[in-house]
Amino acid sequence: MFQILFFLLSLFSVFYFSYRDDNFRLELKLQRLTEKYEWDEVIKEAEKAPEPTKTIAVYRTIALAHKNQLAERLFDFNYQYKPPASIYAEDGYQQFHYYSDLYFHASFLNVAYLWNMEFWVVTGSRFYFLKQMALYAILSGEKELASRYLHLLKQSLFYKKWAEEQERYINDPEILKENKVYSQIKHFIPKEDFIAPVNYLFPNFYLYLGWTSPENMERCMLACLYTKNLDRFISIMRSIGSKGELPACMQEGLLIYAIGMNDFAVLEKFNIDRKLKENVIHCVNVYKQYENNRELAEKKLKACKGTYCYFYFFSKTK
Repeated sequence: MFQILFFLLSLFSVFYFSYRDDNFRLELKLQRLTEKYEWDEVIKEAEKAPEPTKTIAVYRTIALAHKNQLAERLFDFNYQYKPPASIYAEDGYQQFHYYSDLYFHASFLNVAYLWNMEFWVVTGSRFYFLKQMALYAILSGEKELASRYLHLLKQSLFYKKWAEEQERYINDPEILKENKVYSQIKHFIPKEDFIAPVNYLFPNFYLYLGWTSPENMERCMLACLYTKNLDRFISIMRSIGSKGELPACMQEGLLIYAIGMNDFAVLEKFNIDRKLKENVIHCVNVYKQYENNRELAEKKLKACKGTYCYFYFFSKTK
């Protein structure tokens, strides 16, 4: 009897004291919502986190991309990343945790395949990994490989129905256009080969695309802004010139560069909102005034939260 009570107490202790971390639970929830393509819920839940981790920010970004709201809302988020609570979840591991989903929804299917296979080797074989690899094969047009993965999945209990539904995409690839998620991922697949190190920071993948992927140009410019690589951003903007009204974040990027380099000639090709220009100039001047007191500078510019200017000066995204 004592042994049974001790065993039950041990189980309770493990359950109660292990991973009592709200962010970890939220990460799991966002992963499942992403698997169901419930983008509004992903954004809503991610923005509830008072101190989000990098993983939470990534799933929010994936959802924004599918909602076509990247330029509008990417920088309106708390990027003061909180370290993962578990002693086992070091920064490198935390990146791996979301890599396969991130690269898949960013349309880098070969890299997504690589990381998914890595998880298969490191964490053990699971039907979920087979499901992901089947998707990569379907969207890459590899019919025979996709059929083999689906054949294995149809032998499972929980993925059988899903596998049977996916077979129609192999038999008639044209109906991929009817699936909003699949069609968007296919649209952004780079049309030309390029080489980039797979362990490189994700946003910089877009910097390797060059001019061979015009459909990814906006994402490339947003990647420049996210990594604060304004030199590359300006180089792209000068090349493409003005194409109507620019998103506010891109106007702010232009203004920050122009002020910092004292090169206002760079703005001549673009339509810059007058009020936005005044706000950026104010933000830059206040930041310079309190540059040596970051905490005070943040308080003074609290009203600028949600803008790229605030992100540029105060975010910690590395």
